Amino acid sequence: RLLNIDDTQIKQLRPEDAWKIIGSDMAQQAIKYTKLGWYVFPLSGKKPRINDWENNATKEESIIKSWFDGWPDSNIGIATGRSGLLVIDKDTYKPQYEQLPVNVSQETVTNLTGNGGEQLFYKMPKGQRLGNSTGDLPMGNDVRGFGGYVVAPPSSHPDTGNIYEWEAGRSE
Repeated sequence: RLLNIDDTQIKQLRPEDAWKIIGSDMAQQAIKYTKLGWYVFPLSGKKPRINDWENNATKEESIIKSWFDGWPDSNIGIATGRSGLLVIDKDTYKPQYEQLPVNVSQETVTNLTGNGGEQLFYKMPKGQRLGNSTGDLPMGNDVRGFGGYVVAPPSSHPDTGNIYEWEAGRSE
């Protein structure tokens, strides 16, 4: 069992619950995520541009516009736990990647990362406040919850220049 919870407690974030995220203006993209109830903040590459990012991530359009006007080259960060998300980050491109030993549904909203990995988005189980996990999982797998964040499309990976994107068919 993942994180000592029953797998049935991880409710899938269904694609029909989500989005049609289209376009290239980063502030507008970030604002679209807030319509899903997600808290966003600007990133420099993959690192927060603001202090205390988890508490200062916002859904306020004027703040988001100000951030992205001031830092037009920013990527978009989503504060996972605060947004009610539990994200499994799979670095499948790494040679030492090991499959998770649990039956986690792959049929959920999926972010294809700019370095060749994927992030599976789930709703945080009700009544749970799950944090991040890295060392307790097989190589190449991390969990992002409270205290964590993910880089969101259409951000660009700082090393590869590749664009993060939602996987077709699971994220529309």
